[in-house]
Amino acid sequence: MRLARRRKRLRRLIRASDGLDVDAEQWGFVLLALEDAGWKPPRSTLWYIATGTEVSHEEAADLANAADVLFNAPLEAPVWANSLYSRRLDLNVFYSVAEFLRGGAFRIG
Repeated sequence: MRLARRRKRLRRLIRASDGLDVDAEQWGFVLLALEDAGWKPPRSTLWYIATGTEVSHEEAADLANAADVLFNAPLEAPVWANSLYSRRLDLNVFYSVAEFLRGGAFRIG
């Protein structure tokens, strides 16, 4: 008997010069971690999960600034507690997304 493999759902972060494929669950965890770090989304976080959402340069900069807050905090800091332990945030994914965010505006596909 063969077990069917579930395809991983992906979110593609797209801009003219490059793109990044992120596991949809991890993308949600990244957004929650950025909120924990002080990011205040100008619209519902659900918009950033939906495909087709356009993220402006200003929004991308705000997201990148929140990522920097986390980068500068030790892993034992309370700001990481929920993200690392409760949500199982993959740090490799987080670092890749944070680097992508520094590039400015993008679309979520």
